[in-house]
Amino acid sequence: MNNHRPNPRIHSDSCIPDHQKIQMCQGILSDLIENIFTTYENSQKEHKKKPPAKRSFLSMLSINMSPRPLFLSDFAKAYNLQILRTLDYNHIPPNKSCQLKHLEVHKQFVGNLCGYHALYNMFQVCKLIKSQDLSLSPREIFNPANFWKFHFECTKYLDHFADTHGYDRRCDPWTYRMIRWGDLERDYVKPLTMYNKAFNDLIGSDEKFKISHITFEFQFKKLVYSMESLERMQKEINQFVKSTKSPVHQIKMVMMGITNHWFLLFVHKFKDHIEFWMLDSKNRDYLTWKPEQIDAFLTEENERRKKEGESPLNNFRLWVAHNAMVDSQISVDLLANCFLGSTTLHHFVADSEVKMLQQGFLESFLLDPEANIHNEIARMKGIFSKKAKNEEERGERESLINAGVEFMKSYYTTLKSFLLNDKTKFLYPNTKKVFLDIISIVYIMIENSEDKNLGKLAKWFMGMMHNSHLLSECSF
Repeated sequence: MNNHRPNPRIHSDSCIPDHQKIQMCQGILSDLIENIFTTYENSQKEHKKKPPAKRSFLSMLSINMSPRPLFLSDFAKAYNLQILRTLDYNHIPPNKSCQLKHLEVHKQFVGNLCGYHALYNMFQVCKLIKSQDLSLSPREIFNPANFWKFHFECTKYLDHFADTHGYDRRCDPWTYRMIRWGDLERDYVKPLTMYNKAFNDLIGSDEKFKISHITFEFQFKKLVYSMESLERMQKEINQFVKSTKSPVHQIKMVMMGITNHWFLLFVHKFKDHIEFWMLDSKNRDYLTWKPEQIDAFLTEENERRKKEGESPLNNFRLWVAHNAMVDSQISVDLLANCFLGSTTLHHFVADSEVKMLQQGFLESFLLDPEANIHNEIARMKGIFSKKAKNEEERGERESLINAGVEFMKSYYTTLKSFLLNDKTKFLYPNTKKVFLDIISIVYIMIENSEDKNLGKLAKWFMGMMHNSHLLSECSF
């Protein structure tokens, strides 16, 4: 039996169409939020009338009178903002230390709005830096009323944008329901940051600030990009790295789309001084957690959910949540090092692909995942360095050859990308040695096969090897 009774103030009258009911509710909520925001603004004005503490005032005054530009770290220090974690990096060149700080922000309570929180934090941080005025309080970052007003303005603009551009409002992601209550879809980011004039005026470039927005996508230890997109992003990063004498502020607002979560990485550089800030609406200090710490946290989180009457995370969601935190750790560290010029996205992709080849190789030959691949390949080369004396040795050779051919077929695309594009130039010495060992043993196996009908892929591989400079680098 359903004992639920409708709210008498908004009676469930069958004469009122559903869309009108929704509009009524939205109007009421909009008024409430506007009222909260107006009250907050008035209280802030009253607060500003009060003279600040002498020490705080002198501290801000001394910084504002300094000829150097203001960074977010100046605002954090002046207003005693909470830093969840600080990581040290080395800027090469000019061999200066710098830091990545994880800033506490307004915490997310609605599960699917992390993208809007990241966008909100982008606007708030950009407003502070562009002001170059320490009297502008950063407390807006923590203001829930201001966040909900921002969310309402975003969804209202997206509705207008969808209608203006003639999108089919019956199809995702442009349905009324998805825009108003759904996630921040990737298709929404560009309209909000580039086409919305009110927003663009705040986060756009001018004569003192060169600001660009990057959407970074990463999941399950892999970058989610085409080679063309990767090249464009790396080119933008290279320009940032080289700009050490520019008289304007260089700012990168990176929307981090990591596995199942959005957060903001803010990168600010003026001449040779650089700072990194991570703003994540979960306010969870996980950047240095080890896998067992992540698992322990997720176990505690499930216990909390049970006690509070929420459904616990199933095994799949626990796996995704674990990977999301690992992916965030990898991504933040990767981008920090890229913007410092210590590595590139190309190096990361090439290195990751060789690790995947290594794992696939060990699996194809039924070897222990923890086995030393160099020792195993050396053992295989020893088998092929002499003629088989009996059926048992011939069978062992044939078994290895079959496994090698199957491995080559399974990882044809990755091998092709290395051999055609010479991606080995992006490999670090240790990783390059792994790759050369792998292709050399596959080459030996195919060359020693008595079966001359191994197929087109084997012939292609041998042809590519003969035309590649890598053949001379392999040890046989």
